[in-house]
Amino acid sequence: MADPLLSQPKYELKVDPGVKIGMRDGVKLSTDLYLPQTEGKVPVILIRTPYKKEMVEVQGRYYARRGYAVAVQDCRGRFGSFPTFSRNLNTGGHNETETKFAAAKQVVYHERAHPSHVLLPVIPAGELKR
Repeated sequence: MADPLLSQPKYELKVDPGVKIGMRDGVKLSTDLYLPQTEGKVPVILIRTPYKKEMVEVQGRYYARRGYAVAVQDCRGRFGSFPTFSRNLNTGGHNETETKFAAAKQVVYHERAHPSHVLLPVIPAGELKR
């Protein structure tokens, strides 16, 4: 029986591999899009990686089936993205202009009167199939 506190896979998904997304300086980053098949707006998860975006396919499919749009990008100069790779840990663009940030609404207490915990999703083996 599935844990009722965890989101369940309830959406079909559409995958758009290799979409070129332009940055403000003209560089185009290769992006795989994993989209839930639903009407209206959905929250977005952006993942930039220097390790090849296809390695994050399982996570993209997992979250898209739960109602998130997932964009997985090769960072600059890696695999499908050009022109150069920068070793800077903040590589990939200017977060202040390419993403919209929202304040977290989560509080973690460090006292006995207010215990906190974190639930982490476990991807069932059956969902690893394409």
